[in-house]
Amino acid sequence: MNKPAKKKAPKLTEKQRVFCQEYVLNGSNGAAAARAAKYSERSVRIQAVENLTKPNVVEYIAELRKKIEKDFAVTAKEVITDLRSARDDSKAEGDHSTRIRATELLGKTIGLFIDKNQITVSATLEELADRAVAQCQAMKTR
Repeated sequence: MNKPAKKKAPKLTEKQRVFCQEYVLNGSNGAAAARAAKYSERSVRIQAVENLTKPNVVEYIAELRKKIEKDFAVTAKEVITDLRSARDDSKAEGDHSTRIRATELLGKTIGLFIDKNQITVSATLEELADRAVAQCQAMKTR
């Protein structure tokens, strides 16, 4: 019995390739990565979300991260260990600014500090969904 052939993931477009590289380099900021990949300023957030739902894009991002880990021989665990060491050393030396910065970076690394923005929306969820669908359809016709 023959096994069905696995479908190969579609190749990345040049914009998707640049998006992935920028996404990895900028700390996973999708809108900034889409902007760097020259997507329309009006649609950078939508393009970021769409790209991040495509298996071939997600796979390439994972490959890039593994390559960086290998090339620079650094892992998240090592970063956390180094930051803890810097924090502890600076505490012992009385260097408060270095200790505070190391603590801040450690907190960001492990996800303690998340930027929160308050957004006031004057539309219903259905209206927002209708607008999003209309924008996606408009982009497909371009």
